[in-house]
Amino acid sequence: MSPPLEYHGLDTPERVCFYEQDFYVLSNFSSFSVKLDAVTYPTSEHAYHAKKFPTDAIAALAILHAPSAHEAFKLGQRFKARRREDWDLVKVDVMRRILRAKVEQHEYVRRKLLATGDRELVENSWRDDYWGWGENKDGQNQLGKLWMELRAELRGSNASAQTPPDSGTKDHEQKQNPEAAETVQTTSVPAVDLPGLVSDSISLDCAQCGHVVKTTLAVVSARSRQCGRIWNPRCPECGHSFIANGQSAGTAD
Repeated sequence: MSPPLEYHGLDTPERVCFYEQDFYVLSNFSSFSVKLDAVTYPTSEHAYHAKKFPTDAIAALAILHAPSAHEAFKLGQRFKARRREDWDLVKVDVMRRILRAKVEQHEYVRRKLLATGDRELVENSWRDDYWGWGENKDGQNQLGKLWMELRAELRGSNASAQTPPDSGTKDHEQKQNPEAAETVQTTSVPAVDLPGLVSDSISLDCAQCGHVVKTTLAVVSARSRQCGRIWNPRCPECGHSFIANGQSAGTAD
């Protein structure tokens, strides 16, 4: 028997709005960390904006260490001129990958997503008519559509893990194998490989002598966590600070 549906704010029997209220867990601003490509981001919002800059270590690190999701959003806008050229072509797939990781890594998010039933999911943001429904409530609601897609996948994955009801062996199997009882509870949305859409490899170019250092965002992120601030790497040839060479200046829009 399905649990009774929850209603909050603008929710209806046919629709769940998650920009605020109880289903805020589905918002990218909600406080659920996401680990992607060996880097742990404080929120989905941090991950989304950092992925705009797969080869720009300074922009990506600034966003990674932003003190809030709102600050991550503002930095993403500030560095807009430096984001990857094909961003508009890949951003939906990148967001899908981030949301899938969020569902896989947080059991509470999975439970809340399934608790929405069959209702339409809407990011009722008045300021965003692409990811949300916008000021006139007629926007594309791409974030809501992705959540509904993942909800369907999660249900399909859970259903495939269930023992057929006419087998009569469910209780016996759980007694023989205690882990069987946990299978349905811990089933995750199947991962999808998206080669070429996101890259963890970065290059740091020294403005002083031209020396190039190849590394990964995961390595730089780990070094930053060790010292409690954004790691300031220096050129091994001349000792010049990569961050001090003007790369960190963004353009506001």
